[in-house]
Amino acid sequence: MSSETDISITSAYNELINITAYYRDANKKNIASANLSIEGGGYSDQLNAINQRYTKVINSAVFGVGVFYLTLIAEKTNYESQSILFRVEITHRETLLKLYLNGAEKTSKPSIDIPYGKRITIEIEYLDKDLDAFITGTEVNITGEDIDEILDEDPTSEVYSIGIKSETLDIGTRFLSIIATKGNYESQTIRITINVKRIQTEIALINQNTTVTIEPGENINLTIELKDLDFGGRIKGATVNYTWERGQGTLEDPDGDGIYQALITNTNVPDGVYTITITVYGADEYDFERFKITLNVQSPEENVLLFQIYLGLAIGGVVGLSSYLVAYQKVLKYPKPIRKLRKFRKMLKKKQMPDLEIKTRETLLKEEYEKQLGVLAKILRPKLKGVKVKATEEEKSALEQSMGQGELKDTDVFIDDSQNPDEL
Repeated sequence: MSSETDISITSAYNELINITAYYRDANKKNIASANLSIEGGGYSDQLNAINQRYTKVINSAVFGVGVFYLTLIAEKTNYESQSILFRVEITHRETLLKLYLNGAEKTSKPSIDIPYGKRITIEIEYLDKDLDAFITGTEVNITGEDIDEILDEDPTSEVYSIGIKSETLDIGTRFLSIIATKGNYESQTIRITINVKRIQTEIALINQNTTVTIEPGENINLTIELKDLDFGGRIKGATVNYTWERGQGTLEDPDGDGIYQALITNTNVPDGVYTITITVYGADEYDFERFKITLNVQSPEENVLLFQIYLGLAIGGVVGLSSYLVAYQKVLKYPKPIRKLRKFRKMLKKKQMPDLEIKTRETLLKEEYEKQLGVLAKILRPKLKGVKVKATEEEKSALEQSMGQGELKDTDVFIDDSQNPDEL
């Protein structure tokens, strides 16, 4: 039998240790019917003789986790006794921990986003790694954020679980630690990140689009609802305001059903595009975003055409008046003789002298006389048919020239009885 004392055995807790020994004489022959026993570490038992060898199977659970020294003793009458000391190290059993948050497996990424007001269910599976079996009787503790609780064991579902209200954590990012411990088993720890968010909301127009088109002078009837996207339903009791460049106001919820209304008067608003901004104020747990509506104020086409006509006339009038004022300041404010004189003076300033005909006073008087005589002839011509006239040579010459007639003869004046002497 070996006399070495540096023999070492390592085993996990709750595993079987198989010890086999041979008891031989000096001639290397097995000694039968000997008494072999093991003692130490609070353990003592006899080995069983099987086919000239001695064996014993020991469950490491009898020792617990730690290092133990055992002595194997062999005895038989008339034979020299032998003993051997060996070392036994019992280690914790390897374990696995699986995390579930609200039913979803989150072991590799232990985090969750959750709206304020929703309950968080935390479940833990604590398993024997080698056996892939649930370990009962484990103390699973959760701590952090003023929480120090022990998870409940559910043998049927083979999990440890706890429920936590998000209100106890408040809005923000929170960190919790879970520790699973049991004697002789490897402890497991996992750190959980819980992000408690504000409740998501939506502002929605009822029977309207985000772009509203109206005519000038037409009122705007705003009707919106506040939707709770996380828990469903409408949000009641909020303060809803609107603002735009023409003023501001409040949308009311007269029926208390989460539908808010306001009438925006649109008096004397010109054509154009305007933005109406809706802002909601409510409990801190809600996340409200500003909502914008595009208001398109547009006149009917016939009004636009009429306006364009009026505008064209107004522009034309302004341009005409401006032109007249300019012309008046430069020319028309002077009398006609002065205007002619100013025009003539400007002509004198030019390099080339204009062609001008200067007439004598006698010529001008003669031309004016002939002009007036021609007018008189046009009046008298229809009435002189059948009338004989007697005139001097100068008068005949002038009269012939103005009337375009042939040569007149000296005769007495004969007046047709059909003519009215007064008309002559």
